[in-house]
Amino acid sequence: MSLSHAIIAACADDTTPLATILRKCVIFATQLKSDDLKNWALHELEGYEPDDEVPSYRRLGITAKGLFLGGWGAQINDQPLPAVVLEEQHRHWATTTEARQGVAALEALVAKDPTGSARVNWPADMVVYYQSKFFQGYALNRAWQEIPIPAIVEIVDTIRTRVLKFMLELQDELGDIDALVSSHKIEQIAPIVQNAFHTTVYGGTAIVASETGEVDARTQTTVIEGDFNALVEALRSRGLGDEEIRQLESAIEEDRSASRLRNKRNVMRWIMMASKKVASATGGAAIDVAKASLTNIISSYLGLPPPQ
Repeated sequence: MSLSHAIIAACADDTTPLATILRKCVIFATQLKSDDLKNWALHELEGYEPDDEVPSYRRLGITAKGLFLGGWGAQINDQPLPAVVLEEQHRHWATTTEARQGVAALEALVAKDPTGSARVNWPADMVVYYQSKFFQGYALNRAWQEIPIPAIVEIVDTIRTRVLKFMLELQDELGDIDALVSSHKIEQIAPIVQNAFHTTVYGGTAIVASETGEVDARTQTTVIEGDFNALVEALRSRGLGDEEIRQLESAIEEDRSASRLRNKRNVMRWIMMASKKVASATGGAAIDVAKASLTNIISSYLGLPPPQ
C-alpha cells in the first residue's frame, strides 16, 4: 500500500493511534518537501512550547473551581470560581485554557476516562493573591482549572479528521500522489499541496501582516463572489499592482477555459508568485501567511467553498 493510501486508511480506523498517523505525515511531508505540513505534524506529536501559538482547535473553554477553608473546620469543596472576581490579566484562568501536550498524552487522558475531567492547578502565588477575595470568612486553599475530557476527545478527532481531509483533497486534486512524488514533480504540485494544507488543516484564515511585518489576526478582507473591484482593492492593500492583477485575471481565465477552476492550478501558481511580493512588501512577513491570505480572498471572489 502506498504511503498516501496508508495515511487515509489509518485516519478512517479509530484503532490506529493518532501519533502513528502523524509520524506517517512527517515522512509524507518530507517526500513532498512541505515544511508547513512537517512542522505542524511535529508540533502535534511533540506538543507546543509556551511561546508557540496553538491552533484554535486546541483552545478550550473551562470551569475554575476551588477549595475554601473556614473557621471551626468549615470548608467549601469544588466551588466554581467566577471570573469577574479576578483581575483582567488573570481571568483566563477561570474561562479558557490551551491544550499544549502532544497527541500521545491527549490520547492517554481520553483512554483513562473518556467522560471525566482533568485538572490543571493554579499557580500557588495566584492562590495566595486571591485567598481572601471570594467569600468573607473563607480562605481559598487551592484552585484549579477543570477540563472536560470530551473536549480533549474533540481535539484528537479534529486532528485526525483534518489529516484525512488534507489527504483526500490532495487525492482529488492530483490523483496518484505517490506517482507524482516518484517522478520528481514536487515543484509542480507544491502550490496545490500548500493550498490544500492551509484550507484543510489550518483553515486558510485571512491573516495578513502589518507594515512592520507583525501578524495582525484582526485584519479581515471581505470579498463578495464576482466583486472584482473589491478583489482589486484587497490585492492593492497587500502591495500588489496592476501588472500582478492582470496576471491574476489571465490565470483565472485560463483555468476557467480549461474547465479546471476547481483546481485553480494557474491561479495557485500566481499565488505562489504574488505571496513572495506581499511578504516582502509587508516587512518580511512569512510567505505562508501571505499565501493563506491571498488564497482566502481569491476563493471568495471565485465563489469556491471558503476555508473551513
